[in-house]
Amino acid sequence: MSRKTGWGKGKNDSLLGRHFGKLTTLKKVNRETGLYFECECDCGNQLIVSQRSLMNSKKRDCGKCNETS
Repeated sequence: MSRKTGWGKGKNDSLLGRHFGKLTTLKKVNRETGLYFECECDCGNQLIVSQRSLMNSKKRDCGKCNETS
C-alpha cells in the first residue's frame, strides 16, 4: 500500500515562486519518480525540473537561453 503525501500544503510549497539561477518555480508536478516543478527560465522557456536538481544546483537554466534566435 502506497503512502500518500500532502500536495496541497507543506514544506515543498515554500519552493514555489523561488528563483534557482535563471529558473523560477511555478507549480508542483506529481510524478512517480519523485517531486518535480514546472519552472520558467528568465528567457521565457518553460520546463519540468526535479526538486533534487534544483536544490543541488544541477539545473540553473533551460539550456537554450544562450542560443541566438
